[in-house]
Amino acid sequence: MNATRSPMANELRLDLEGMTCASCAARIEKQLNKLDGVDASVNFATEKATVRCDPSVTVDVLVGAVESAGYQVPDGGSPDDIVDPARKMMPR
Repeated sequence: MNATRSPMANELRLDLEGMTCASCAARIEKQLNKLDGVDASVNFATEKATVRCDPSVTVDVLVGAVESAGYQVPDGGSPDDIVDPARKMMPR
C-alpha cells in the first residue's frame, strides 16, 4: 500500500458495479492503490471499496481509477460516501 494512515486522511466508501469475481475486486483494489496517497480495500461480497486517502485526492479521481479498471461507481461518487471519522464505519 502506498499511503500512510494519518488523522488528516479522508475515509470513503464507494459502491461498485460490474464485479463478477474476486479477481475483479483485486483489479479495482490494485488500480486504486496505484494512486498516490491512497490505501484502498475492495470487498467483493458487499460490492464496496473502503478508501483512505489524503484530503487532496478527490472522489472524481477515485471514480476515474475504478472506471479505468473497467467497472462503475453507480452514483458517480457523492458526499454521502465520506465516512465520519469520529464514529466507527457502519453499513449503509
